[in-house]
Amino acid sequence: MPRFGAALPLHNLAPGQQVAYIQQAETSSYEGIWVPEVMGTDAFTVLAAAAQVTQRLRLGTGIVPIYTRTPTTLAMTIATLDALSGGRAVLGLGVSSEIVIGAWHGLPFPKPLGAMREAVDIIRRLLRNERVTVEGQFFRVRNLRPNVPVPADRTIPIYIGALNPGMLRLAGAIADGVILNWLPAAHVPRAIAAIAAGAQRTGRALADIDIACYIRVCVTDDLEAARQWMRRELTGYAIVDAYHAYFTACGFGADSMACREAWQQGDRAGATQCISDTMVHAMAAIGSAEACRAHLATFVDAGVTLPVVFPFSYEADPVPSVLRTLRAVPTA
Repeated sequence: MPRFGAALPLHNLAPGQQVAYIQQAETSSYEGIWVPEVMGTDAFTVLAAAAQVTQRLRLGTGIVPIYTRTPTTLAMTIATLDALSGGRAVLGLGVSSEIVIGAWHGLPFPKPLGAMREAVDIIRRLLRNERVTVEGQFFRVRNLRPNVPVPADRTIPIYIGALNPGMLRLAGAIADGVILNWLPAAHVPRAIAAIAAGAQRTGRALADIDIACYIRVCVTDDLEAARQWMRRELTGYAIVDAYHAYFTACGFGADSMACREAWQQGDRAGATQCISDTMVHAMAAIGSAEACRAHLATFVDAGVTLPVVFPFSYEADPVPSVLRTLRAVPTA
């Protein structure tokens, strides 16, 4: 059976529903759950609750930003989750966006590559219970001797969420895994080449790095309703400069530019219609369970070692739909 991860949907599920969803992921034979954090429930609390009602599922943050918690807090929190779960925690880190960090949190948004490198170094050292003094460009820790609950023989994996070549190379150089996102299967080899280049610089092998990829999935007979939901979702990303550049690199610059222009002119409905069916189907698996599995298989064939099923729903009550999708993908 192939490895599959599952992501917690970004729909407005109550915390109890989120924990029940995670329990279903374990029942459905997923390897691990990845919990995103944007502005709603926080990832660590949900995972701590899930740790008490699951037995084998890996519990990953997917992802939490490096700017909204200090590296010291991140180390303490993931160590606590690891202890509560019997050694099943995975720390997925990212830089988020200038809107989330600057506008929503009121924090600086420094250069991502240097900040990520410093954060991972500090977190790793703290998780080894080393005395740490770092006077970095972005983060500072002075004479801290931690006492985090991580055994000497346990290494908590750190994955980096990466879109663009610089962060992909950094992930290859320093991370245990990389989390790809919003990526067509045809462009996976391009991402892997950057990861491999980063790995080579530090004497690592590509095989040392787990390559996870979030893939939006909706098992449904109503293809057009699912497409329309995805158009709205992609619009929210296309209007962000970094994602527009990324979509352009993935071959969808015309869609993204037309979407942005309509949005800037105040035509919100028209903006969503600028996202073509071709772009939607490159970015999401939509249709029967068999069709969705076939779409996921193209990512594995392209080099993804851990496809992560990210269910979405266009229905007013998303719970039945996302659970249907979650159950439908794995096969014995």
